[in-house]
Amino acid sequence: MANEIAFYRGDAFSFDLSLVLNGTSVNMNEYTAFFTAKKRKTDPDSKAVARKSSEFPPDTDTGGITIVDYGGGQIRVVLLHKDTKDLLDGDYHYGINVVKKSDPALVYTLLQGTMTVRLDIGVRITSDPTLPEGVTTSGPTTTATPTTTSTTTTVAPTTTTVAPTTTTTTTVAPTTSTTTTVAPTTTTTTTTTTTQSP
Repeated sequence: MANEIAFYRGDAFSFDLSLVLNGTSVNMNEYTAFFTAKKRKTDPDSKAVARKSSEFPPDTDTGGITIVDYGGGQIRVVLLHKDTKDLLDGDYHYGINVVKKSDPALVYTLLQGTMTVRLDIGVRITSDPTLPEGVTTSGPTTTATPTTTSTTTTVAPTTTTVAPTTTTTTTVAPTTSTTTTVAPTTTTTTTTTTTQSP
C-alpha cells in the first residue's frame, strides 16, 4: 500500500497493512497498534481528528483496528461514517505506531503518510437521498426527526409540509435589535475683542 490514502467525507473507509519491524512481522500478541490522523504533524494527540487502537476493534458505530493475523502482523484500519462525517476537505497526516505491551516505553513508528479527504455532494445515511435532512421513511408513513437549530437571523414563523399527512411547524423567536442614534454635536466659539482708547 502506498503511503497516501484518500476518501470522501462521511464515507466508510478501510485499508489493510502488514506490519514489519526490523525485517520481521510484528507479533500482534505482543504489540498494540495505533492509527492517528492529524491536520498538522505538530498537533498533540488530543487534537487528532481520528485515533484508533487494536485494543478497540470497530463496532457498528465507530471504526477501530481489527487484527487479521496475530502472528503475521496483519491489521485492518477501519473508519466509519461517524469517524469521517465532520472532517474538512484537505490533506491530513497519519501514522501507524506499535507499542510493546510488556514495555510501553518501546514505541515504533512503522508508517507515515498523507490522508486526503474530499468533499462529497451529500453526507447522509438514509435509504432515500431525495428526503430532506432528518426525515426517514418506515413503511407507508413518514416521520420527521426533530433537530435543534440555532440562528441569529430574524425569521418569521414558517410551516413546512413534509408529507401530505404530516406537518412539522418550526418557530424561531424573532431577534430584537436596538439601534441608538447619536446626533452630532455642534460647538460654536464666539470671540469678543475689546479695544480701549487712551
